[in-house]
Amino acid sequence: MLLIFLLLNLHVLKGQVDCSIDAGADKAICSPGNITLSVTGNPNEVQWKDETGTIVGRGASINVEIENSTRYTVINKVTIGPELIANGNFEAGNTGFTSDYFESCVSGTMPQGAFCINDNSGDYHAGWSDCKDRSGSGLMLISDGATAPNEAIWCQTVNIEQNKDYAFSAWINTVINLAPPVMQFRINGNVLGQPFESNDTPCEWQEFYEIWNSGTATTAEICILNQNTIGNGNDFGIDDISLREACYSEDEVLITIIDSIKVDLGPDTTFCKGDDYQLMNYATNSVPNLLYDWSTGESSSTIVTTQPDTYTLRVYTADGCEGKDTVLYENIGTPTIILPTDTHLCFIAYPNTTLYAGEALETLWKIEDKEDTSSDFIVDREGYYTVILSNGKSCSARQEIYVESKCSHNLFLPNAFTPNHDGVNDTFGPKTLETYAYRLIIYDRWGNVVFESTNSKDQWDGKIGGKMAQGGVYVYYLIYKLVDYYEPFMKDFSKSGTVTLIR
Repeated sequence: MLLIFLLLNLHVLKGQVDCSIDAGADKAICSPGNITLSVTGNPNEVQWKDETGTIVGRGASINVEIENSTRYTVINKVTIGPELIANGNFEAGNTGFTSDYFESCVSGTMPQGAFCINDNSGDYHAGWSDCKDRSGSGLMLISDGATAPNEAIWCQTVNIEQNKDYAFSAWINTVINLAPPVMQFRINGNVLGQPFESNDTPCEWQEFYEIWNSGTATTAEICILNQNTIGNGNDFGIDDISLREACYSEDEVLITIIDSIKVDLGPDTTFCKGDDYQLMNYATNSVPNLLYDWSTGESSSTIVTTQPDTYTLRVYTADGCEGKDTVLYENIGTPTIILPTDTHLCFIAYPNTTLYAGEALETLWKIEDKEDTSSDFIVDREGYYTVILSNGKSCSARQEIYVESKCSHNLFLPNAFTPNHDGVNDTFGPKTLETYAYRLIIYDRWGNVVFESTNSKDQWDGKIGGKMAQGGVYVYYLIYKLVDYYEPFMKDFSKSGTVTLIR
């Protein structure tokens, strides 16, 4: 009855085993360095592997030095079944296994491809270290590795159950600091895990460990082979080979090396005070779980402000990596319109006159049913013109002017003038609303040019070379264009005559 009770309870315990683990969220560190990896859940026999399958540590928490971004796999096992390997610790001597190697336990020199079950490797070669059983006392397999490839050092066949997870492990060391062994493990002819290279420190035991699922198999032939066939060196020990049913689980965690966290708020610029303006980091970072700290106290990735000011953003990780940038936003202000007041134009002379209202981010012209967003606007008709300059919805200016169609039809030249600075008739030139082509030349009595102008508003002030001219009679010649009074087109005109300068 007691045996039945124990077996029933063993079955219940096996069914209740929980070996689930959680390696936590992916992490980032600022630069190559040390980081602690740990798991939560129900860790038991835990080992960590890097992306190459190399075991980098054991236990629920380990420290690793990281130079490049690496994904780590953490494996947890709980052995729940009896040991299936017979004499895996070799305490029963040379029994329970087969080998392509031959047994040679003669002291002094062990031949290549030979093995012996004993307690001290130093007994079999003068150059070997005195390595002991993994527990410190007892027996182990000691061997001088074969130079022929694919020779099995150790093989054993055991009975298993279908569709079960089994934990296989074996401990390996090197007995001389020269050409360590490269062990390969096979079950039913299939390679298990990655080739396992022992380090070159003599007598330092290292464990190979893998989970294997039986699938449809009911037996497992397990073999250990040495893929290093170098004759000089390649000498090793094997101990504590084990195969047991196990509860198995694994998880992954990505550790990212961050060269730097990039923060770019853009160049210093302007925006309209009162308008909504979005601030954000324009730099791209392939870093998970970034945190944000604005000088405004906000912690979102983007913020909206209506106040031009100096802003600083710190982007960082929980592990202490950070980047920072500062930007100045000044108030762009309301645009200044530089249009004249109501004016007139002769559209016959100037059919495509350009109006320019001033600098702004946006310009909108309106006349009747016409709108235009050009900064330079072509005036082509009489009417009311409205312009709106905008640097933002809260920074805009508006002005309306009336453009009258008005052309000059006549021109009058006086026959005398008195440049005495009394404000009356002080200069000589045409009296006209406008001329559309113009050239005035004035000569003295000897035919010398004393004044010349191509602008009707630039008139003779009675000076020659900056000095007051003598009073008297001067001759003028004028050519110009005006709009015909009776027909809407331009005509060429000319005048000549005399003018008297009175002192």
